Amino acid sequence: MTILTACSSVTPTERIAANPAVFRSLTPQQQSLVRNGEIAEGMSPQAVFLAWGYPENAPYHGEKGGKKYTKWVYSRLKPIYNPMPAMWYGSYWGTRGWYGGGSWWGNDITYIPENTAYVLFENGKVTSWEAKNKNPSED
Repeated sequence: MTILTACSSVTPTERIAANPAVFRSLTPQQQSLVRNGEIAEGMSPQAVFLAWGYPENAPYHGEKGGKKYTKWVYSRLKPIYNPMPAMWYGSYWGTRGWYGGGSWWGNDITYIPENTAYVLFENGKVTSWEAKNKNPSED
């Protein structure tokens, strides 16, 4: 079985094409969902991979009510814009010595991680999921 790592630019169609045996092993209903980038309870991790790709971070493992589970958390970097212009002025030291003064004007942009979806697996099957969009790679 070949499994590709996910990238937000990779579509379910491309993951299906790269993993035809995994796709053929799904039920017709699951195949339809995967083609549309959707998931449902009862799906395997391989089916979720075809629909959404792998999450950017390693899976979480835990136990709740005596049952072991695995959680996939999907996230993206969200830009946060500072509307006030940022300014820097002053001298600086370079590889060839003192460079004198300089300045820079612009808006300050910071990127923070934002969770966009999660999938909870128990015994190798989806038991629950939540997403801001139907497919986290659309964020």
